[in-house]
Amino acid sequence: MLAASAAALPALAGCGGSGTTTTAGAAAPLTKAAYLARADAICARVDAKIRGLPAPRSVTQLIAIADKNLADTEPAIRELRALRAPPSFAAAASGVVDGLEQQVRYIRRLREAAASNDVQRIGTIGQAGKRASAQLGAAASAAGFKSCGIDAKR
Repeated sequence: MLAASAAALPALAGCGGSGTTTTAGAAAPLTKAAYLARADAICARVDAKIRGLPAPRSVTQLIAIADKNLADTEPAIRELRALRAPPSFAAAASGVVDGLEQQVRYIRRLREAAASNDVQRIGTIGQAGKRASAQLGAAASAAGFKSCGIDAKR
């Protein structure tokens, strides 16, 4: 059950980058292509780190892997929030970042369940996280992302 529940962990790829700055100091929106390129480059960086994490074989390992995943993913999500998508793409970009943040919440819940040694809850959360990850992957792919929100195992 741990392995199946932890399958949601690698699916959480962070994304981010930074937009260009105007002379007034406000970030100018990127083009859609530039936004996708920057976001996917950072997601790929995080994916590479996450892909190297082993499958947990105990609740103690699940906690450690969740901590590492969060340490890599959360800063990348903050970077993604700093990117300025063009107005025509802002809703899709925000939806993907929102989905990534939802996945982080699943990891936190998995970690809490592992800390409580609640294997049944780990399984329930893991399955819900996998379903949400699949939905996020479909939305991210449809929006044009190649790495962000896409399962790191693909």
